Amino acid sequence: MVTAVRRRVSWETRGRRGRGTDLTSANRQLLMGGCDTLSDRGRAKLKAVLGQDDPTNQIDAE
Repeated sequence: MVTAVRRRVSWETRGRRGRGTDLTSANRQLLMGGCDTLSDRGRAKLKAVLGQDDPTNQIDAE
């Protein structure tokens, strides 16, 4: 489900599929991991990535 939302948001905001230079695509492993298994550093990075690269706030891992 996370992948489908990430792809849809990327298509809607950029008009193209996600690329390695897009933060949410480059950090998709953080998105796929469960929030309860992430370290504090991982959670902080994920929050920064989502805050910077997801203007719609539709991708939410928490």
